[in-house]
Amino acid sequence: MYKKAVILVSGNGSNMESIIKACNEKRLELDITCVFSNKKDPPAFSKAQKYNINTEFLSSKIKVIEEKLVKYIDTNNIDLIILAGFMRVLTPEFTRRFSKKIINIHPSLLPLFPGLDAQRQA
Repeated sequence: MYKKAVILVSGNGSNMESIIKACNEKRLELDITCVFSNKKDPPAFSKAQKYNINTEFLSSKIKVIEEKLVKYIDTNNIDLIILAGFMRVLTPEFTRRFSKKIINIHPSLLPLFPGLDAQRQA
């Protein structure tokens, strides 16, 4: 049974595109319903639209981001929230509420190597 998922991005969307391709090739049993971003028109949006996946700009303000996400997640019965290069820190309240639904793709071991230079720090 396929799980309904959303992907949150801030930039290019290379990890997002790999996830979408894996879904299309039936290697992942996910239905990606929407790609969200805190940026108005990130390169990831054109990649997602190429696969006929809806895209939506959230906001640059974390409170607005989380309000929109909660409404969408609850309304659409989303099973999984994938953070794939999402460059905003979600609040503890949000992460607690969806603790069993969030997957964060990060290029290093957290919390040892946080931030933009994680690979160099390692």
